[in-house]
Amino acid sequence: MASLNPEETIVVPVSKSGGTIETLAQYFFMKAWLQKALPDTWQEHLLLVTDDKKGYLREEADRYGIVSLPVPDNLGPLLRALGGGACARSLPRPAVGGLP
Repeated sequence: MASLNPEETIVVPVSKSGGTIETLAQYFFMKAWLQKALPDTWQEHLLLVTDDKKGYLREEADRYGIVSLPVPDNLGPLLRALGGGACARSLPRPAVGGLP
């Protein structure tokens, strides 16, 4: 984290349901980091990819005015076949800023 500049960082949590526990844990960690570093503009450094109508990440997007992209409904079967959030967890470290 020490090597990341919050002003040049965008965090992109991805959860179809908006409630995947691993995704939310990482979201809370990064949200707190951004809020501490950028108290007035932290929301501008998040892009939430989640359900268009429901779920915790949708509530966060609506509550704080965070930019979001919807996950299409027809991706559910594909995500389940891949093991839910396995796609995000399998990204190589450089894709997530070198975080362990």
